[in-house]
Amino acid sequence: MSEWVMVNGAWIEREFFEQNVCEAKSYEWVRITSNELVNHAHCMVCGISLDSEQSKCVFAYKTTGGHLCEYCFDHFISQL
Repeated sequence: MSEWVMVNGAWIEREFFEQNVCEAKSYEWVRITSNELVNHAHCMVCGISLDSEQSKCVFAYKTTGGHLCEYCFDHFISQL
């Protein structure tokens, strides 16, 4: 039976979540505003949409590996 965790309002399988956080920690992140996104994007940890028109996320983070919402960056990455 899978174990699930609640992250930023979404239920995520624990193993998938931990793998994504581990991968995210391997990148160097740059803070951007959500309206700087060229394409529709999702946070690589919680999956929230970072689309500037639909998201409550004002700031996001980007790297060559993907994007992060501000919540996931603050709670799981910036604590390094």
